[in-house]
Amino acid sequence: MAPTHDGSSVAKPCMRVTPMGSPQARPFLISCGPYITEALRLPGRILVWITGFVPLVLYATGIIRWLQKRRAAKQLKTRLEAKISRGFQDA
Repeated sequence: MAPTHDGSSVAKPCMRVTPMGSPQARPFLISCGPYITEALRLPGRILVWITGFVPLVLYATGIIRWLQKRRAAKQLKTRLEAKISRGFQDA
């Protein structure tokens, strides 16, 4: 078994905080494993660092797509208005 944070090799139950704020030890069926940054070391830290940018990238691409659709709808509206105005002038 891998050593824990305090140096002992005994698996301790995970701590959960109840809604009232008092921590209670509740052992899981499996012990709490190491964090990904501890298990994978530098590659794990890089993975977590890159993963932290995912919300920012999704937010930015959402805004870009929204602006593109807004611009396309505006262009479609002006084209339709132009066709309608030409159609009424010809008649």
